[in-house]
Amino acid sequence: MRSSKILVRKLCYSLTWTYFFAVPWDHSLFFEGLGPISRIITLITIPFVAFAVVARGKIRTIKPVHVLMIMFLVLAESTFYWTVDPDTTLTTMRTYVQVMIAVWFAWEFAADSESRRKLGVAYMLGCYVSIINTFWEFATSATTAIKSAQRFGAEGWDQNDLAVTLALGILISRYAAQGASKPVRMLAFAYLPLALVAIALTGSRGGSLVAAVAVVLQWKGRSALAVTAFGILITCAGLSFVPEKTLDRILTMTSDIQDMNSRVPIWRAAASAVPSHLLLGAGAGTFRTASGTGMVAHNTFLSVLLEEGLVGLGLFLSMIAMLFRSVRQAPPQLDRYG
Repeated sequence: MRSSKILVRKLCYSLTWTYFFAVPWDHSLFFEGLGPISRIITLITIPFVAFAVVARGKIRTIKPVHVLMIMFLVLAESTFYWTVDPDTTLTTMRTYVQVMIAVWFAWEFAADSESRRKLGVAYMLGCYVSIINTFWEFATSATTAIKSAQRFGAEGWDQNDLAVTLALGILISRYAAQGASKPVRMLAFAYLPLALVAIALTGSRGGSLVAAVAVVLQWKGRSALAVTAFGILITCAGLSFVPEKTLDRILTMTSDIQDMNSRVPIWRAAASAVPSHLLLGAGAGTFRTASGTGMVAHNTFLSVLLEEGLVGLGLFLSMIAMLFRSVRQAPPQLDRYG
């Protein structure tokens, strides 16, 4: 009986690992009526998790930050009763539930540092799938009349979302390499230049900025600085293949700084709509409708304020503060890959 319990928990961890692997490329594999592959993996995992929890008779004690996440989730789900766009809120509700379930899976079945590091490996490998898909789109479009297009990306992905996803992978890849086998360390080393070139191909200015911050944050320790510098040199060589129009789009970031790349009008429209939904928001996922712009916020905090109100923003900021505190209290990271 004990061996079966251990086996089921190992299976649950393996499925959680698969979920983290799928997240960075899940938009490229979408099933009509079911959603992206990550959602299907979650649905497959739930019965095994239920069996594992019942067999063990308890769950791992959650932290205060998890309580805040649950409170935020409950608020977001409750907005369905007063939302300005029920269909959009319903879709967003499913996404929030899926993300919260994934967070709990990781907490329950990746209790030690090595298990968590391997989840980082899964995310990095998933990013490689999207990087390859992005290179493939560029390579195939280069043989057609689409060569003059400014932006490229993995199928099914918005270029901005893809760029941020790959940029987050820069830091995660370094974490994944700590104490890992030589092949994983080599993949982590190669990730930096390949991800930066793929991000450049997306033409995403916001994603490029996130990537730049991620690169700077890697400069901790002499070895890490040397590795990062060498990776940037390789990146410069790779950028020679990126179309001039794509690079020009990224470089307009500074010239458009006055109106934040035409986002200030969106933020003004959203700010004028906030007082009508001040306390509890206009509904999860409804920024496009509630702001009257038909555009996404490009500003997480303003989006949360309009969609979940002051209560939701307070919970969200509290979560961020707790997570930063946890990072500061964590053991120092290694100053080299592996």
